[in-house]
Amino acid sequence: MRTFATGGMTVLRWDPSGAAAGREALLVFDHGPLGYLSIAAHGHADALAVWLHLDGRPVLVDAGTWMYLGAGTWRSHFRGTAAHNTLCIDGASSSAMSGPFNWRSRAEAALLETGEDGEGWYAVAEHDGYAAAYGVRHRRRLHRQGDRRIVIEDMLVAGGGAAAAQAAVAPLPVEIGFQFAPDLELEERSDGWQVTRGGAAVLHLSGAAGMTGTLAAGGPDPPAGWVSTAFGERQAAPRLGYRGRLRPGESCRITLTIE
Repeated sequence: MRTFATGGMTVLRWDPSGAAAGREALLVFDHGPLGYLSIAAHGHADALAVWLHLDGRPVLVDAGTWMYLGAGTWRSHFRGTAAHNTLCIDGASSSAMSGPFNWRSRAEAALLETGEDGEGWYAVAEHDGYAAAYGVRHRRRLHRQGDRRIVIEDMLVAGGGAAAAQAAVAPLPVEIGFQFAPDLELEERSDGWQVTRGGAAVLHLSGAAGMTGTLAAGGPDPPAGWVSTAFGERQAAPRLGYRGRLRPGESCRITLTIE
């Protein structure tokens, strides 16, 4: 595990076979600032997003950019929180856009803790992007349990003010999204969601008690399940969104098991 404090990334590499068999898992956790310097250049509202590669191949990916000009609502989609591997409240982005390049407000993210326990490595971070409008902060805990399991726990933490008082009474609608690489397939099973590539098992997702998992790929309205692997290119790719409601202090745990 290594944390790059200025850029705001924590990175972990390990062998998920547990037997030094030459396999590799790469997990990246984004708790950094929005974009670059004062204008947040090239920023996307992806606070607390995660990415996962297995054996050198992408599994959980960033949606990309597609285009800068002439993209219409697609420009906002690719920059928005709902296109990234993180929690989104009521369809709103954690940082608010102002035109195709600038930002009206910015989520401030912070790494709270990293360490190891009896089960494995963990990291905890949070951001305040939803504090003003919804009275809560989003806190995410990543916990590698053993060699094959990664537990992602998302929690809403009360912020303060009138919005926080309202949030304590009424649960907030949330979606926890996972954007997969275009060459992967997802199938819902009785014990969760199975991810395969060319018929071979890659990953299994389970948990998310009280949430409903919805699969999209190339959805038109609103856009869902799209990735841009190069500028000017766009293609459909499976996206799994867990939808439900959370109050401050409540959390949702999703377990990723490497096959």
